[in-house]
Amino acid sequence: MSREGLERFWVLTAAALNIFVLYSPQPLLPLYAELYNLSEPTAGLIMTATMLPLAVAPLSYGYVLTYIQTLTLLRASLLLAVFTGLTALVQTFPQMLAIRFLQGMIIPASLTAVMTFLAQPGRSSGWNLQKRMSLYVTATISGGFLGRLLAGVSSTVIDWRTYFLALAALLLLCFFMVRPAAAAVVSEKKEFPVEADRKSGEIILLCLPVYLAIFLIFFVFCGVLNYLPFRTIELSGSMSGLLTGSMYAGYVSGIITSMGAGKIIRRIGSEERVMYLGCIAFLLVLCCMLLPQTWLLFILLFPFCGAMFLVHCVATAVVNSRAGSRRGLASGIYVASYYGGGVLGTYVPGLIFKGFGWAEMIFGLLVVGLAGLGMLVHFFRGGRA
Repeated sequence: MSREGLERFWVLTAAALNIFVLYSPQPLLPLYAELYNLSEPTAGLIMTATMLPLAVAPLSYGYVLTYIQTLTLLRASLLLAVFTGLTALVQTFPQMLAIRFLQGMIIPASLTAVMTFLAQPGRSSGWNLQKRMSLYVTATISGGFLGRLLAGVSSTVIDWRTYFLALAALLLLCFFMVRPAAAAVVSEKKEFPVEADRKSGEIILLCLPVYLAIFLIFFVFCGVLNYLPFRTIELSGSMSGLLTGSMYAGYVSGIITSMGAGKIIRRIGSEERVMYLGCIAFLLVLCCMLLPQTWLLFILLFPFCGAMFLVHCVATAVVNSRAGSRRGLASGIYVASYYGGGVLGTYVPGLIFKGFGWAEMIFGLLVVGLAGLGMLVHFFRGGRA
């Protein structure tokens, strides 16, 4: 493997491991609910606690990355290994929430830095921006699936605490392997001129409908996936961590659609059409989740994840292609919008699920998803694209 390929491998591995940390507790939520004697929405706060800073921190990280070296923020990710190890040692629910919140402060630094690294002109020679963003999304999808799967398997076969200790060791190794690549990315500016601030504002306004769309779409996505373990228990009576983790196998389809995003765009004709198609398919599958069969939910997650990550993958390229030299800022706001939807999506749907039921939750998510589709129409048809 070439030096450039090796750099790219470790940078993408860093992104995947960060997503491991973010999503690994999700299939364990019923276990935590029993361990700490929690209701479904309260257990969902274990995910919300990490996504809350993820929705805020990238705004500043993205702005700072426009002026300083990527390595500066990646150094902070060393702490992520420490906090992940501490996850295995906590004894109370408040301690768990505190650790998860601190993890959420660090994860966006790494994700924003990785997106900025890949979006830099001259990186991954011969690969266009869509291809590089596809690699990033594929790495995060892989991390989301494997993190959930391995956490579920570990809770059944070994112990969930051992899993988090092993994950901390991998994070530590990855940090040292990523440093040389991150050190090679230099800042684009060293001052904070008024003109740069004006241009930043123009970029934010230009891409605002895309940011809002991805906020709403990820809200829906998190709402389904966060309470899926509770739904499967509701339908089948019980569900092991192994089977719950396996439910997220649908993420594999997201890898396929992300890697094939460029070809899909060329086949269909435009980014606009691909995003419309992905969003409509996403909402149609959401409606099918009203059917009360566990095996059907398992199957539906494949097109559900595939459609969502197709939209996500194309959206990252759309935003970065319009950001010019302000890609660090654009990436930061995109990550903030994405996980901002996750903050509410991991908690609010749970209130509906507990108070009314699964069907009512799905109908509510459908309304939110349609609003996201409306934002995409506004972006492409409103002259902003």
